[in-house]
Amino acid sequence: MDYQVEKAGAELSPSQIAAQLACANVLTVFIHLIDENRSLELVDLFSEDGVMEAVPHAFNGRKQIREFLASRAGGAPTRRTVHVLSNSAFRHVSDREVHCTSVMTVFAYDASQSAANLIPDSLCKLEDRFVKDPDGVWRFGHHRRSFIVQNG
Repeated sequence: MDYQVEKAGAELSPSQIAAQLACANVLTVFIHLIDENRSLELVDLFSEDGVMEAVPHAFNGRKQIREFLASRAGGAPTRRTVHVLSNSAFRHVSDREVHCTSVMTVFAYDASQSAANLIPDSLCKLEDRFVKDPDGVWRFGHHRRSFIVQNG
């Protein structure tokens, strides 16, 4: 993302604050749905033509995203995750588009065992483009996850 250093401390307009909070909420709900094993519900967080990219794979539109998520459902029934999102930087492109980069730490564990000594499973970079749908709801237009470090 092209960081606009000169604007980093500039006050946001009320509509920019509302947009940024809505986009941050989409990210938070996304992470909670994954951690709660409700990943099929993620589809509704994307625009109709949204893209979910898990490098090196990309899924275009809700139909492909849904098919991908359904193919993974139930694959590892005792695998649990905790995702920690940090370092989010937002850039307002327009009143209908916001970009965000974040760092995400992923902890994974087997639910049948103790989670007392969790260590990070991976460290990821998220690059998101949010779009405001005609119904006034912010959604992912493009969600891209790439690994910075991956254990195992």
